Amino acid sequence: DLYQDPNITSDSVQSLSSDLDSLSDSVGISILPIKRSGFNLMGLNGLQMKKVEALVFEGYMDLVCLLIFIIVMAYVARLQPQLVRQVEHNINRVQDYSVRVDGLPSTLKEPSALHDLFESKYGQVVDVQLAFNDKDLLALAAQRSHQADLADLAIARKDKAIADGKERQANKYLEEVQLRHAELTATNVKMREMQAARGQAGGSECVAGFVTFREEESYVDCMKQNRKVWWQKMFYCIKSKKDLYFGEKRLWVDRAPSPSDILYENLEYSLWQRRFRRAAMFV
Repeated sequence: DLYQDPNITSDSVQSLSSDLDSLSDSVGISILPIKRSGFNLMGLNGLQMKKVEALVFEGYMDLVCLLIFIIVMAYVARLQPQLVRQVEHNINRVQDYSVRVDGLPSTLKEPSALHDLFESKYGQVVDVQLAFNDKDLLALAAQRSHQADLADLAIARKDKAIADGKERQANKYLEEVQLRHAELTATNVKMREMQAARGQAGGSECVAGFVTFREEESYVDCMKQNRKVWWQKMFYCIKSKKDLYFGEKRLWVDRAPSPSDILYENLEYSLWQRRFRRAAMFV
């Protein structure tokens, strides 16, 4: 509007603009509406604010933002444990919360006593599994599986020889089939006799146990209290006040391996026997 007035020169406008700028710097901040093509960009009609008021307003806005940030962080802190438990449930495996226990009585048959011992000392226990010395039975089971494969192969060869019209080879394979079936029968008899003998003797010998905790804190507490220093690992006979006992038996607690990595037929070997075998293999 000033530029459209013929009585006002450009020098007067520049002088007025510089005076307004100096007044704004010395007294306060003047926010004027900006019109461009008939549109008010600020949406304000001559709003004026002093510097002190602007600083106070800015401080209140910072305070509001800080309160919003605190509320969001409090919500996240409340939600975080649930997210952690959900992630642990989705990605953790059974061995992450499990320990292996050696030194158990060989006559132990029920896991309830071991369950009560670990739950009373470290926290809630989900499951306890005992490992028994069934090495002979496992060996017979593997032998029976191999014999069954050989018998199936002999039957397939016999059928092919009959289909090809080779009677002599068919009779040869028939004898092999009968031999494999006889071996399978003998192996089954041995397994039944061994199972019956162990049943009369009260079952197999207990060689180890596996304890699984519900919470990670219980597992960490168990590992921390049963941690062995290097000289205790080297010399098992040296005792400590922190040792865990099951009756009169001193237990050796360590992290449980993955179930797929366990050779159950080798669990009967003691710690010193395993070390001796490793040393012999190293030499």
